[in-house]
Amino acid sequence: MKASIVDLRYKTREILEALERNESVTVLYHGRVRGVIQPAGKKPAPGVAEHAFFGMHTDRTESVADEMERLRRHAFGRCLDRRDRGGAKPGARFEQCEAFQGS
Repeated sequence: MKASIVDLRYKTREILEALERNESVTVLYHGRVRGVIQPAGKKPAPGVAEHAFFGMHTDRTESVADEMERLRRHAFGRCLDRRDRGGAKPGARFEQCEAFQGS
């Protein structure tokens, strides 16, 4: 359910009924989301550390930057190779590469 600030004042009963039905209420102020009211009996969402994929690569020694470079090399290999040899400008974006454009 979505409710404006005015609704919080004048439609309190409907908002409380929505919470009784275990619905979340999104609070809007000037049409923009300002917050969410959750039912009291609803369990909060689990944290990131409790996700099954969290820490799945703790045994790897490769840095995040090296991992991303390895993954990108597959898709943008020609641009990266040219950049490594000094043929492309440092900081050149992949979108500016002819390999990215399909040539």
